[in-house]
Amino acid sequence: MARSSTVSAAAPAHELWRRLYTLASQNRAEFMLVTRGESVGWRWQGPLDRLIDRAAPGIPAPEVSEAAELLRGSGMLIEVPAAGGQPGWFIRIDWRGQLPSDAPVLAGKKPASDPVSRAVELEAHSRRLMAESRRLAARTMRLRRPAPHR
Repeated sequence: MARSSTVSAAAPAHELWRRLYTLASQNRAEFMLVTRGESVGWRWQGPLDRLIDRAAPGIPAPEVSEAAELLRGSGMLIEVPAAGGQPGWFIRIDWRGQLPSDAPVLAGKKPASDPVSRAVELEAHSRRLMAESRRLAARTMRLRRPAPHR
């Protein structure tokens, strides 16, 4: 049965991401800090269930499973090709603020990769970067102005 993610479902996802981030930052021998496109994150090689078990011991399986699906569906946790036949995982280093509340999460199914959605995401990211660039340029110009003489 399909179920839409909600704001209440985002809290466990954020907690799982926080635990994954902590695990990665405390175990730098196992997690490599890498860049993937414009994103920076931790790369880990191995099965997802082993990664989740290490990051979230004692949390009920259904809750962890749903949180992991939300992270995967939002691009916070991405499966990447790895050498040796083992899966690899990319954990974004920065929290995006919120998970998509309108993205359906199907229990037990992997979120679909949609090139159109990815293009929309990249366009939004580009707009945010351009706005930040304009804001910083305006601030730089204000700081470079000579002080008024009294």
